[in-house]
Amino acid sequence: MKYERIAAAALLVVIVVSLLVRGCDLIVNPFTKYIHKYIKGDSIPYTVYKDKPVPYAVHIHDTIPIYDTIWTPGDTTYILKPVDTARILRDYFARVQYIDTVKNDSSALIVLNETIFKNRIENREVIFQNRRRTAIIHENNHAIVLGAGGSLTGIDVSVGYRNKRNVFNVTYSRLGVGLRYQREIVIGK
Repeated sequence: MKYERIAAAALLVVIVVSLLVRGCDLIVNPFTKYIHKYIKGDSIPYTVYKDKPVPYAVHIHDTIPIYDTIWTPGDTTYILKPVDTARILRDYFARVQYIDTVKNDSSALIVLNETIFKNRIENREVIFQNRRRTAIIHENNHAIVLGAGGSLTGIDVSVGYRNKRNVFNVTYSRLGVGLRYQREIVIGK
């Protein structure tokens, strides 16, 4: 009768502790194999790529021969406009900055910044901000193990420690105190 009360009290303690552990984030739950920890996305955008591209030579071959075009009188009217050379040179020597937002939603922010000078890319920069919560999953390798069981000789309670796949227990039953070792065997993944 005395052992049955001890076993019932130990079983009640195991149930209460397991309910408390499931609701508490500060204590590692011994009944779970993996620990899920979520981290918030980036709060500040940061530069992923910033580099000045190296220009390379581009050769254009004119493949239209002169004798290919025939002009007949009355067929085409030409309108001559004055050429503003100063405006063309001003555009050529101006630094023009392009800011393209490639993606801007709840998952990410991606912005391309480019500066064009003399018809070439002078500066290029990619800005990225992760806006998703990221799950980091750690395998729960260490835990405290509580147990209760029954056999033909009576009810026993146990307290132990799990280190990776090894479980070490101290048991108490009607026959006395004992030690138990268990090894977890994984079948398939």
